[in-house]
Amino acid sequence: MKLSNFENVIGYKFEDPKLLERALTHRSWAHENLGGKTEDEIRAAENESFEFLGDSVLGLAVAEQLFELGAGFGRRGERGARFELQRAPEPAPQARRQRFEAAAR
Repeated sequence: MKLSNFENVIGYKFEDPKLLERALTHRSWAHENLGGKTEDEIRAAENESFEFLGDSVLGLAVAEQLFELGAGFGRRGERGARFELQRAPEPAPQARRQRFEAAAR
């Protein structure tokens, strides 16, 4: 799928299409298809650092909400609530429905 088609699917036009391309590039694809590049160049082409950053931001947002709502969590507290949230199903089925896989590499 072309990136412009993917942008139509998600209803958002990226100012810098290279960011979208990087976000959709898995580390294994980059290693398999960017032979001859340095590790730094491969890392700059794949989405692992985006994933780390996104997980960190999401973790901060969840922790803030749990802290603010903490009085109602009982014995298990915020840690128990965070554990339950982390066990929630992954968004992969939703992503498949929206044809993200066709754009990912």
